[in-house]
Amino acid sequence: MYYQYDSVEQIERKMKLGEVISGFTLKNRNDILMVAYGETHRREFMNCVELKRQNKGVAHKFVGLAYVQFEMTKDKLNFLEEVHVSTTELRMDHYFLMLPLIDNGNFEQHFAVIYNDWDVGDENFNKGLPNLCPSCFRTNGL
Repeated sequence: MYYQYDSVEQIERKMKLGEVISGFTLKNRNDILMVAYGETHRREFMNCVELKRQNKGVAHKFVGLAYVQFEMTKDKLNFLEEVHVSTTELRMDHYFLMLPLIDNGNFEQHFAVIYNDWDVGDENFNKGLPNLCPSCFRTNGL
């Protein structure tokens, strides 16, 4: 499932600090990542904001995951306000988690997207199976 945050400010804070974020995609639109918020917590109405991936084709790859840069814009077109929860849930296709890349204590708003069916987002923003990387097969010389 997905989590509904209290406010858009809470989502902004999570993006700024590099915390895990939960969201969903809509049917036939896996390229759009939506995050729900609102004080009613999945009762009758909720609000949603789209999180946009940046720099298509560019990613930090680590352990088979592509970490891409995200931002949440304040553009009114990227928000859904006061939508019926039941209607929105019928249109949902996948749930996802955004995992932050924190390297030596530094966070540059790069997240990997992992979907509920274990697919991941790649550097071209496509949903698919993760690619294995050489570090997955390193052996410890001890």
